[in-house]
Amino acid sequence: MNRTKLYLIILVSFLIALLHFIINPYRYHNFVYDLKLGEIAEKDIIANYDFYVYKNDETVKAEQEAAAAKVQPIYKVSENLKFNAQKNLDFIFQHFALYTNKDAASIKENLLQNGYDLPLESVEELLNSDRRKRIYEFLIEELTKIFNIGIYPDNYHYQKIKIAKANRITNYELKRLYSLEEAKNKLVSKATSDKNKKIVQELANIILIENIVVDNEMTDLQQQKARENVPLTIGKIQKNEKIIGKNQKVTAFELLKLKSLQRAQKEQHTSKEDFELILSSLGIFF
Repeated sequence: MNRTKLYLIILVSFLIALLHFIINPYRYHNFVYDLKLGEIAEKDIIANYDFYVYKNDETVKAEQEAAAAKVQPIYKVSENLKFNAQKNLDFIFQHFALYTNKDAASIKENLLQNGYDLPLESVEELLNSDRRKRIYEFLIEELTKIFNIGIYPDNYHYQKIKIAKANRITNYELKRLYSLEEAKNKLVSKATSDKNKKIVQELANIILIENIVVDNEMTDLQQQKARENVPLTIGKIQKNEKIIGKNQKVTAFELLKLKSLQRAQKEQHTSKEDFELILSSLGIFF
């Protein structure tokens, strides 16, 4: 027998073995349990290996959404709102620098046209450039401190709040932060005179804003983690454990067990392993 003929025989043998493996009737013979809710089982069904009992998709989905709904929103200290507040302060004081030849009433009118309702008395006091400079520098310094700590929303009713900073979530007690009213009082209390306090109070009413806002990205991330932590299974069946007994009425739980059994069968190919079938197929020729 020449070498070419030998190679041809080996190739044909391999192809026949492969075909035998593919069409082998024992490759898969998973059991199908066509039982329905409320039906009476005609025989005992015993687990021939360990497997987990999975919840149905609707239950998992409902539990995941319930878990996500329980997640308390995550907040952040908004740099944008801090920047906008400081920009508003600059814009107000620019009116005095730009309109040096105008009287207090004209400047007040210009401010009002731009959305800033500052009392005439305060406008008159700010016409003094030295006082204006001192108040501006004071406000820039104190506003930065207040906004860096944060002003929480007025409609927040818990004693603690979760704030994300640098991708780290910290649970703060509200007393460590400011409400809007507390921030105003803090700002006014630092002013050096009654006259300045009144001006600062009026400016605080315009400038200060709640800058602790919901961090949607971090909240979504925590909600997704909550969904992922919902167990997909409700128990485990041990090998040789009775899944359902003869003459027993089929309940929703039994149906879940049977469905999980069939799922496990597909994953494990319990009748024969593919490797064993390959060997048996090759054994036809060797």
